[in-house]
Amino acid sequence: MNETKRFLLAFLGVYLVIGIAIVWAFGPPGLSSAYEDQYGAHHERYLGIIKSSDYKLWQENAKLHPPSPQLEADIAFVEEYTGRPAFQAEQRRRDIYRLLFEFFNMTTVIVIAVRFGRKPFLDFVDKQVSQIREKIEHSAEVRKAARQARDEAQAKVDGLPQEKQAVTQETQNAIAERQAQIAQETEAQLAHIAQETEDRKHLEARRAALSVKQELVEQAIAAVRQQLERGLGPQEEANLIDEFVRGLERSA
Repeated sequence: MNETKRFLLAFLGVYLVIGIAIVWAFGPPGLSSAYEDQYGAHHERYLGIIKSSDYKLWQENAKLHPPSPQLEADIAFVEEYTGRPAFQAEQRRRDIYRLLFEFFNMTTVIVIAVRFGRKPFLDFVDKQVSQIREKIEHSAEVRKAARQARDEAQAKVDGLPQEKQAVTQETQNAIAERQAQIAQETEAQLAHIAQETEDRKHLEARRAALSVKQELVEQAIAAVRQQLERGLGPQEEANLIDEFVRGLERSA
């Protein structure tokens, strides 16, 4: 017989001895025969009341679900029944039995796990620790990246007033430069218009003068023609022509 079989047989023997001792001292898990014989009907009524929907609603909110006369009688019975020393003693026995068996079963599981599953268990624990460590490292990297992104965003936010001031200054400079350029262009246009106006004035004055001179010349020619038509002598004609020419020279 190998060591594993000897351990299992010994463990099974110990388990049976302790289990039988617990059942003998605190069993059974349900109602004991003596209690059931004496209070079985009362206990059935008690279970029926506490499992009813009316009783549960009343327990949840008595103001919202006031009890009916029948439920009031059932509530009074439950309070009286659960206050009996025999019921409380039976409940304590059942609670102790349940707790002892829960503890005993948990202990047997731990013993078997330690005896047969120590290496797989330790491997499992190591794997879980490794996974947890990786998650922690990943979380640290994520937090670091988040802090870096937050710092960069904060730096950008902190730099917004300076950037805004620079943009505002550039805009103001551009506006001032454009205004100066517009003023220069406007001044040049006004000077050009003034020069054109003066040129036109001189041209119109020249045209008017020429028109006047032309009219005077035509009048002089007409006068000379009239005098010539009256039949002047050669000397008088020569004098008239000389005077006409001198008049033209003075008007020019």
